[in-house]
Amino acid sequence: MVDGLTKFTILEAVASTNTAGVTKFLSKFFMGYGKPSKIVSDRGTAYTSKAFEGFLRENGIQHILISTQHPQANGQVERANKEVVRLLKTMCKLADHRDWA
Repeated sequence: MVDGLTKFTILEAVASTNTAGVTKFLSKFFMGYGKPSKIVSDRGTAYTSKAFEGFLRENGIQHILISTQHPQANGQVERANKEVVRLLKTMCKLADHRDWA
């Protein structure tokens, strides 16, 4: 999750990216940071389900879906994702894989 104003980014490893997994993460996020007035997302099935739309409606959050043809419309998140992938690759290269459980 990336705050559009401050660029503050929250990352969490989740077991599933389906609607239930996303709403569980968001509920946890809301408890720690409060509810945003709107959420911008891509058109993945987790974000276009009736259950997700209902969850946002119940929480008074406006949902903005970006165009499938223009992912750059959500450029801040795309940039954050790119940086996370870069950092994870670096960490994996530097890690001592012998002690992984």
